[in-house]
Amino acid sequence: MTRRAALVLGVLVGGTGAAGLRAGAARARPVSAARYRGYSPEDWARPYAKFMADRTLPATPSVAAAYAGPPTPAHEIPEVSTLQTELAATGSSPIETGYGRASSGKVWVAVHTEMPGVTAAMWDWWFGWHSAESARYKLWHPDAHLYAGLAVDNTAEPIPDRAKYIGNASYVDEYIGPKLQQLTIAFQNPLAHGFEVPDDHTTILARVGSAVAPLGVGWLAHQVRPIAGGCEM
Repeated sequence: MTRRAALVLGVLVGGTGAAGLRAGAARARPVSAARYRGYSPEDWARPYAKFMADRTLPATPSVAAAYAGPPTPAHEIPEVSTLQTELAATGSSPIETGYGRASSGKVWVAVHTEMPGVTAAMWDWWFGWHSAESARYKLWHPDAHLYAGLAVDNTAEPIPDRAKYIGNASYVDEYIGPKLQQLTIAFQNPLAHGFEVPDDHTTILARVGSAVAPLGVGWLAHQVRPIAGGCEM
C-alpha cells in the first residue's frame, strides 16, 4: 500500500447551498478577458511561457487503472468529517487513488501523485502565484484550464506564500470531464479545521462553489508531504 498523500473530496449538494460557502461564492466575479484554450501571442511573450506544454501528460498508470475500474464501494469511502484523519501527517489511507459515492450520496475522488524534486514549500509558492493570471493557471493543465482570477491580487506583496492564498478566493473556468465549470475556490486555513501540518508539509484546503450562483459544491484538499527524492501529493 502506498502512503496516502492526497484526497480530494467532492461534496455534491443536490439543489442546495452548502453552509459557509454562500458568501464566498456570491462575491462579485472579476471582469475578465475572453476565455480561450492555449496561449495567445501575448501569452507567449510572458517570461514563463517556456514552461507551457502543448498537452497535459497522460495520467499515471495507477490513475488510469482506477479510472477504468469500478467505483470504490460506498462503505470504504470516508466522509468529509474524517478528512483531518484521512490526511494525517503520517500513515496511509486504505485507498490512495479511487472514486465513488459515499453512503451519504457525496461524490468522492482520491488521487496519489509522486512528484520528484518538488517540495511542499514549492506548492505554497505555486498557490500564492498561479491564480493571478489565466496564462499562469494554464501551465498547470493546458487542456482543461481556461481562466483564473483572484478576489484580491496580493501576489506581489512581501508576505509569506501561504498568506497570499489562505483567506483569498480564486475564480476559475476549467473543464471537469467534458463540461466547462465556472468555480469559486475559497481557500481556508487548514489549522483552523483541525489539520496537522508539520513544517515540511503543506495542506491546501478550500471550499468550492459556483462562481455564477450562491451554490456550494464541495471541499478539496491537496496534501503535500516529503518522501525520498521529492514529495507526494
